Amino acid sequence: MFIIKDTQSFDSIDLLLTLNEAIELKDALEQLIEAEHNETHHLHVSSNDYQTEITVSILDKTDFETYHKSIKDIIRNSKK
Repeated sequence: MFIIKDTQSFDSIDLLLTLNEAIELKDALEQLIEAEHNETHHLHVSSNDYQTEITVSILDKTDFETYHKSIKDIIRNSKK
C-alpha cells in the first residue's frame, strides 16, 4: 500500500467518509477488482460536494509503466 500526496509518501492516513462516499469507494474498489486486466488502471472517488477526491488503484508491478513518473519513483525507492 502506498499513500501519496503529490510526490510525498505517508505511512498512514485517516479517511473520514460519509455513508455515500464510503459506498462510492466500495463500488470503485469492486470495479477495479472485477476489471483486473482491462484498461481501468485507477478510479476517482469524489466527496459529496466534489471538493476533495481520492484516486484508487490496484498496484500492478507487471504493468508498472502506466503509472505517473512521480509515483513510479516512490514505488522504486520504497522498501515495501
